[in-house]
Amino acid sequence: MVNAAFDGQDLLSALFGKFKVQSDGEIDTLLFKNKAAAQKSATLNLLFCLEPPKRIKVEADPTINESTKSVKIEAHPTINESSRTEPVHPKQYPLWVNRLFALGFGSKAAPRYTLNSIKHHAALRDPKGPILSAKNPCVVTCVITYTENSCGEPMSIKSGDHFTKDHAFEDMIRCVETSFNPTNVPCQSAVIEEQERDCIMANYDPIVFYEKALPLWSTAPVESTAFLYELKFTTNNTSSTTSSEISSNRTIPFCNSYGLEESESTRIGLITGSDIFDVLIDGEQELSTDFTIPSSKVDHHVSVTICNRTAIDVTELKNQMLDTTELDPVSLMKCFNAILFQNGGRTYGLGPAKSQEEILSQMCNNRSDFDRTYMLLPLKPSESISDQGLLIDWKVVTDVVNDTWSPVLDIRDGNEPHLVRKSTLYNRFIKQPVGFRGNLFVVDMDPSSNLTAESLLQSLLPEDVMEIVSHETKAQFYDRCGIELENATYASYHTCCWANKKRPEDLESSVLKYPHQSLIKARRVLSHLDSDFTISLAKGNNSSANNNCKQPPIASLVIEAGYLIPELAVFLPMPRDMLYLAHHSCHFMTALERAHDLKTASARLLNMQHEAGNILQEHTTSSPTTMTKLIDDATKLDSKEPLIRENERLESLGDAVLMFLITMNVFSTCSQRYDYVLDFFKEEITTLGKNEVLSAGATLMGLSRLSHDKNNSISSWRSACMPNPTSRPNKKWSVKNIADTMESILGAAFLTDPTGAMVVGILNEIAPCFNAAKGQQDINPSHWFNAVSTCMQGGYQFERDRPWMSELNRLKMILDDSSVLTTLEAGADSLLGIFLELSDSDKLIANIKAKDFSLLLIHAALFDDSLDEMYGDEGPDANGLEQIAILRDKLFHVGNSTLLLSMLNEIYQSSAATSGDLHFSKISVLSDDALCYIFIKNGLQNCLFDEESDACEMFAYHMNVADSLGKAFYEEKNMAVPRYCGLAAGRLFGEKGAVSRDITEEIVFTFKTIVGAFCLSIGLKDTWILARPLFSELLLLSPDEMRETFALVSDVAAKNKKGSH
Repeated sequence: MVNAAFDGQDLLSALFGKFKVQSDGEIDTLLFKNKAAAQKSATLNLLFCLEPPKRIKVEADPTINESTKSVKIEAHPTINESSRTEPVHPKQYPLWVNRLFALGFGSKAAPRYTLNSIKHHAALRDPKGPILSAKNPCVVTCVITYTENSCGEPMSIKSGDHFTKDHAFEDMIRCVETSFNPTNVPCQSAVIEEQERDCIMANYDPIVFYEKALPLWSTAPVESTAFLYELKFTTNNTSSTTSSEISSNRTIPFCNSYGLEESESTRIGLITGSDIFDVLIDGEQELSTDFTIPSSKVDHHVSVTICNRTAIDVTELKNQMLDTTELDPVSLMKCFNAILFQNGGRTYGLGPAKSQEEILSQMCNNRSDFDRTYMLLPLKPSESISDQGLLIDWKVVTDVVNDTWSPVLDIRDGNEPHLVRKSTLYNRFIKQPVGFRGNLFVVDMDPSSNLTAESLLQSLLPEDVMEIVSHETKAQFYDRCGIELENATYASYHTCCWANKKRPEDLESSVLKYPHQSLIKARRVLSHLDSDFTISLAKGNNSSANNNCKQPPIASLVIEAGYLIPELAVFLPMPRDMLYLAHHSCHFMTALERAHDLKTASARLLNMQHEAGNILQEHTTSSPTTMTKLIDDATKLDSKEPLIRENERLESLGDAVLMFLITMNVFSTCSQRYDYVLDFFKEEITTLGKNEVLSAGATLMGLSRLSHDKNNSISSWRSACMPNPTSRPNKKWSVKNIADTMESILGAAFLTDPTGAMVVGILNEIAPCFNAAKGQQDINPSHWFNAVSTCMQGGYQFERDRPWMSELNRLKMILDDSSVLTTLEAGADSLLGIFLELSDSDKLIANIKAKDFSLLLIHAALFDDSLDEMYGDEGPDANGLEQIAILRDKLFHVGNSTLLLSMLNEIYQSSAATSGDLHFSKISVLSDDALCYIFIKNGLQNCLFDEESDACEMFAYHMNVADSLGKAFYEEKNMAVPRYCGLAAGRLFGEKGAVSRDITEEIVFTFKTIVGAFCLSIGLKDTWILARPLFSELLLLSPDEMRETFALVSDVAAKNKKGSH
């Protein structure tokens, strides 16, 4: 409204578009054609009314909420003849900085306290409680740590538990102010005060540290009842196997890949304090996952499965144990695992063994509530399985704990001396105390490598080695052993080594009793758990090439030759394959913990889906396998592929899903709303879609439990039996990170359940956060979605919504009695005819025509003319038809969100598009220019009530120019000219930017209201079947092809890259 008469109507037309003037004799009132023009006019009037004496500058601190921003008002600088520079203003700080400064906080030079840090920590209220449940939220605390300067004593103050970082921070500040009285800070220079405040700011960390929560079975102590499982490892990687029977096209036991048959390998068991399978879907009794064992040559891709569950009474295990230990079963298992995990298994057998008391004492000192309590154990061979289920191989466990060595040469029961099973020797470490001191060896798996009978009389060193031995070394050997090196044999050398001990009992036993036994070819172990363990075991790689040892030269040469005397050699009890796999527990156990969390989350989401489906009367069956994979993708924070990150792709889709359901929820509540309808929709969508709201919702659900950084999980894995503690895992999450993950979960839920029931279940779970964002408290806190249907698989069920049923009946009566019905009916028939021709979907068109409410919605969408131009304020139909126009406004946002979700879902499912690709495709295909082009090109403007729309005529002119330029562009490149030849990645050929919104706004609005009418009639899925042919040509090119083709033509293609947007 302009409060004075005015001239220059041509100028106003240029500024605001079409308008007319009404006058009451004193005041002239402008009535504009569209809302955007009215907004421009209102803005201009506001600027006329404002006086600009001061310049307002708002300094927003990203670490705090809106209520704590500092506002700085700067006067215009005084300009005089002597100086034209602006005055220097003091640096502004958030209010909380000044509050801490007033209490004496700052650097070491501060009056009272040195501020060390301000950090936020978050953890599930009950780490052992339910997952993805508002009943077990993630709570945030804020901790300030400081040092009292007078005594140097470090101190801290902690806030209470809160659901948001901001609330925890403010609570911490209040706690500090309650604990301390303001101090009279000595007068200091402005520079020093600024430095102190800067110190306070520098020690504030806005990122929240989320503590890792583990599955219950991971941390439950093994007490009276335990659960024993078998771990089965398989692989498709056969590059290092020696078995000719193994086909590269099928899964094989992992042990085959390093040369052991399954019967020769160690069966590995897992014992836990609670049942792993008690929360899985449909009583599953297996849990599988994949993991990778890194190697310097070729990574091993392995699958592990937990199976063969056996419940055991711990007190009965004593009956199965050997009588060679006084430890109780649990203590014995703990000792075994401590040895298994000591130094990552790298030094087993290479030094003196620790006593049982020392091992148990270390574990008690290092115990943490967040350590894994499960343990790995060797199981008896499969043929030993009894009716009791799995059985622990207590002999191996006891021998390892007692450090009991076994002879390589079996001379029991008076039988002929013979080697123990070769498969046993392959899977054990061997020592020969006499001659080779404390070195460890592994048996060469080549059967031809052992010498024949009388091998003890073979020369100690082969001729090629003898040639490189110096005279000084030979002399040293003679002085030490009394034997010429050239004449020395294995028998004489070891007799001499024994004799050098100079003990009578050693001299008596120095004579070898079985000289005809073949020597055993072996290799010395320097690092028996290096990354190439499997290759070394299978192919005999010599890992002992490192000659940096302290043995005498001749002893070193003998050791490198690697022949052991059977009756002098012993083998250690720990199986090599078990030690190797235990060394990689951080890889497969973290993968199993993750798989269990995902299965548990899947079960929880299925429950949410069922509850929401009952309310919406929409039921579907979802695949747990597909759902688990999608949840994994949605919550993984790491990715090997730098561009295609599934969590970011799902986030883009989830954002559209959220917008669609918020829109449907708003639509369900606005049947009786007639004022500011468009603003009402926009405000709800904007408010509920904020990162702060979604972050609070994710915190309420405890979503941090599922967030996963593979590298962090592996590096921080820790067993309670490990002798040395490691750092406790934490994850850093910003508000945006956790909000993005929430959207990713919504995207995964939509793909799992296209009816939307699962997504609604999730949104209902975080209802308190939505209510709080709107300033509402405890309004049905467990139920947010009010619509009777999601409109994803079918139309809106108006018959179940009484307010809307009543409203539509009223509007139908208005339209039936109006003079515009005939024109709108003709337009609707024409519109449905166009879509029938494009989609060839007779059934869908018939379905729309059969519903009275569907036709009413389409009539409202097509009613695009100004009522004032038709009738003025006193027109006979003006008041009633205004209600039809308001219904049209309600259709707009439904159509907008329908197009967005349909398009992103199409692109997501049809290609491996990056998140940047999704964003680029969205703005290319759904830009205002593209929508207007499609609308006019397909003749949809001929269906409108206003058949002579100025906007349509003006855009048609731009379109024809663009078509001419586009046709020339394709012909110059010898490319086929497409139907939409005037479009170039969201822009028209020949246009430097977007066409003026004064032209496109009303056309785009009408297009989206038509789509909204279709969605409410037949649902999102079928609406896209009708609408997709309009966009199919634009979807033929991939995002990369669009960038390459239109980079020099369209600013959209030039600016939007392939990666994250």
